[in-house]
Amino acid sequence: MTGSDPAVPQPAACQLEPKFVLGMIAAEYKAAVASHPPMASAHEGYAVLLEELDELWAEIKQPEGRRNPWAMMREAVQVAAMAVRFIEDVCLKQLGAGTERNEIAPEQIRKEAAAHGLPGIDA
Repeated sequence: MTGSDPAVPQPAACQLEPKFVLGMIAAEYKAAVASHPPMASAHEGYAVLLEELDELWAEIKQPEGRRNPWAMMREAVQVAAMAVRFIEDVCLKQLGAGTERNEIAPEQIRKEAAAHGLPGIDA
């Protein structure tokens, strides 16, 4: 029988508030900003994300009985934090290029993000 068989009891999932998980990501993001310079380009950002994703993949590839959920969580948090950093260092910088002080106003970001179908953005 497989783990998805309804006749096989499944372990209960731990339910965390999204703000707890987002808090871990924010803390990792802040630590990275404090210790590393901004991503200089989309290519560099991709390389950083790929490195973090490879580290998560290394944890996932462990035999199921030896997988460490804390190590997988740590690596997943790092992937998410670097994705946030990519958005800030690469995407928002590029959107602000050519504007006064190379910045784009938050209200403009919200409007444009909603127009581009990004979820959770109120115009």
